[in-house]
Amino acid sequence: MDILNQPTDLSLWSALVGTVLPWGVAFLQSAKWPPWVNALTFGAACFLTAAITEWVRNGSDWGARGYFHTFLVIFFAGLATYHLYWKPSGHIDAARQVGSGKKPG
Repeated sequence: MDILNQPTDLSLWSALVGTVLPWGVAFLQSAKWPPWVNALTFGAACFLTAAITEWVRNGSDWGARGYFHTFLVIFFAGLATYHLYWKPSGHIDAARQVGSGKKPG
């Protein structure tokens, strides 16, 4: 499988997961936390999501190369959509307030 020449279904699903992941992770984060803690939370979510995605695809027979590719797609799709859409739209701050137990507003 040549992952650089043609996107696979897994690559496309990984990009979709990465696109919505920042919004989902924001519910676990807090507006009171320093930015580096929220960044670590997002990174951990990317590692976990990539592992789950690879496990769904290959069961217990998956390797480091596929996992690393999936992680990179999820991470960079999430990072791009966070900076280009989620944060400027205000959805991240609202979700962090809900995750902190406050009403958004």
